[in-house]
Amino acid sequence: MDAASRSHFERRVRKLAGYGHRGSATDGEKQAAVYLAEELVALGLEPVTEPFTGSRSLGGRLLLHVGVAAAGAALLWHLPGLTVFLGLVALGSLIMESTSRGRLLSRLIMWNRSCNVVARLAPHGGEAKLRLIICGHYDSQRTGIIWSETLWKHLMPMLRKLPAFLQSAFVPVSLAMFIQPFVGMADIAGFDRASVSVAGASLLIIYAVTGVLLADWSVGAHVPGARCQPPYEASASQNRASL
Repeated sequence: MDAASRSHFERRVRKLAGYGHRGSATDGEKQAAVYLAEELVALGLEPVTEPFTGSRSLGGRLLLHVGVAAAGAALLWHLPGLTVFLGLVALGSLIMESTSRGRLLSRLIMWNRSCNVVARLAPHGGEAKLRLIICGHYDSQRTGIIWSETLWKHLMPMLRKLPAFLQSAFVPVSLAMFIQPFVGMADIAGFDRASVSVAGASLLIIYAVTGVLLADWSVGAHVPGARCQPPYEASASQNRASL
């Protein structure tokens, strides 16, 4: 990178870092959106903002799904029909939202205003033969125990040995939601009561552990995002933590 490019890069990073954290749908994020739009104008583009309603905590959205599933599991011994129904609702909503097909449960907590900043470069001389999309996020998320460096230092080597679709740390609780309707139907069908109770208790334990971690994440402090520390004396571990 030449000196001029480096100077432009550092200027933008320092400007964004100057807003403090840019938590989703917060004032810091709004200020960053205005700044980025101004930068795009300076580049000769015509940016537009695409407003939408969002959440200030991804952890909170996930916690809502776990809470619904846990409520269903807790009703296993009295209302197994609701165990089946709430398990299906939680799993179906989680799949919808994870694949960007829609929002179901999260609609209850997604009322904060956010926006995309979009600019398009029209093709020269007619129709484009190739469409290139360059994107990135300018907001910053919350942190918590679930994102501790010590935890992931031991967890990542194990996850990398698994097939790609099993590498998400949320797989155990997703699997619990998948199993829950079968546990409820087993109880309705009159299967061995002791086995059903053990399965129900196991589901509740998984939801309880996951719920504690997600609750901590949902109210944790926002990370600052990328930042510069002149005169670049930060250690390697500090640099990794700041990105």
